[in-house]
Amino acid sequence: MKVGKHARLVWIGLTLAGVAGCSPIGDIESPRPISWWEGDALTNLRPSEDPDGARFELALGDLEVGSTARGTIRVRNTGAGALEIASKALPEAVVVQVPGPIEAFGRAEVAVSATPLEQGAFRYVFDLKTNDPIFANVRFRVVGRAVTSSDLDDPDVENPDDPEDPGTVDPEDPTDPGTDDPDEPGDDPADPGDDDPSDPGDDPADPDDEEPTEPACREHSDIFVAERKTDVLWVIDNSGVVPYYGLLSPNWSDFVSAAGGVDFHVGVTTTGLFSLSPGTGCRGGADGGENGRLFPVDGSTPRIISSAMPAADQAAAWFANADVGECHFDEQPYEAARRALSPPLVDHADDPSTQTPNDGNLGFLRPDADLAIVFITDERDQSVNWGFTVPDYVSFFQSLKPGLPEKVTLHVIAGERGGPTPQCWADQADRLLDGVAATGGTSHSLCTPYPDWPDMLQGLSRGVFDRVGATFRLSAEPGDANGDSVVDGGDVTVRLDGSQLAPTNALGDTVWSLDAATNALLFEPSYVPASGVQVEILYVPDCLVAAP
Repeated sequence: MKVGKHARLVWIGLTLAGVAGCSPIGDIESPRPISWWEGDALTNLRPSEDPDGARFELALGDLEVGSTARGTIRVRNTGAGALEIASKALPEAVVVQVPGPIEAFGRAEVAVSATPLEQGAFRYVFDLKTNDPIFANVRFRVVGRAVTSSDLDDPDVENPDDPEDPGTVDPEDPTDPGTDDPDEPGDDPADPGDDDPSDPGDDPADPDDEEPTEPACREHSDIFVAERKTDVLWVIDNSGVVPYYGLLSPNWSDFVSAAGGVDFHVGVTTTGLFSLSPGTGCRGGADGGENGRLFPVDGSTPRIISSAMPAADQAAAWFANADVGECHFDEQPYEAARRALSPPLVDHADDPSTQTPNDGNLGFLRPDADLAIVFITDERDQSVNWGFTVPDYVSFFQSLKPGLPEKVTLHVIAGERGGPTPQCWADQADRLLDGVAATGGTSHSLCTPYPDWPDMLQGLSRGVFDRVGATFRLSAEPGDANGDSVVDGGDVTVRLDGSQLAPTNALGDTVWSLDAATNALLFEPSYVPASGVQVEILYVPDCLVAAP
């Protein structure tokens, strides 16, 4: 979903005081889904099949005439700009209070209350208008029944406006499915009106059990618009011991070989945090002290290489930017990356601490994109004097994608653990390799023979780009709907633009799978949906699956 500087809206869920149903599972942190959970209070609708064109139905149940039911819709903005919400087309009986602008990554609540004034079934429709370009208008339908206090005391009172009310018992009508047959000797499960006085308790399998039971299982739907977008920060050692610049610069096509269909930004900074004397061999305008600023700080070539650029321009910019020069000695890749992605650089076009104009990193890091950091060095990481451990650095990088740690990966081209080794002369890369292991990234040997560097960079490309947009967080935990005692692909239906996609292909290879650890659906690299494809995931939440 490409929204530019627009806000993005995620409908997290609705809770209603006094209404039974599933307890909220938790806030959905994904930047893509329009998600909700369903139960007695809130149900997802398909507008094309609904006469009101509603997206959600809020079922209030029985309310006493003149009383008010109140609820809150919790909203999270995961877009790049402020999210604005306004109500419109409000019925007289409905009051909606909307919050002010919700900043990026912010949360807020929309307060909803309904006060039916006349007895009988009611149906109110209202809209919430937003500046989200995809979900600019979200329609809600509020339904229920307004009754008198005496009606509330009688569970068998008939709703005259609801012909499908199963609670009505008409003893004079033999066709009434609620009629209790006095000639029936026992408890017949086929008779939904059979009231067996010998039934001692709450039996979910007994349809005439009068004790409260779980709400009926209903299909739950999470809808996403696929988006493949990532930002890649290269942190290149500028100590100059190894001529790997000559191996990186000409091989741009190998690095982006797996980036087809991905909207990417690629930027370069160096491991140098402070400048050395001019003329010592480093180019780019900072004399080796980029201090997290994207290279080249003087802007002599484009500092952000974008997939929107012509391929030839991408390659030319990479050829220049990967050659950071050979001048420094103090390799601090973790700290350089942290500074590159922190204020004031990440949110300023100009670094206020320097005299160089327009040397900030504004525009590189996008809140709705994945983040990959690639370190290349022949030395151990020396970012040890800033009070941060490796887990601290990893936590910082993951905090840039709140609640979605799988969107951040670290990758290295460096020495081996415990090095130097007989196989690789480069110094040990233990700290960097720890970060790779913590984020599921890839590691590659700096000592790869020169002829094999194109293949190595293609492997790095797969690690960086293959799973961009492959993960879809679910808004509730799927239950064992098919009763086979395993929650897997058999309990979930996946549709891409309306067409069902099986969990395996004709050869039995996995297409998509469920990851219980993250409560997400994962696509295999060859099957990641292209940007703009609507992904619908249908399942029965665990809290709605009745016990056997």
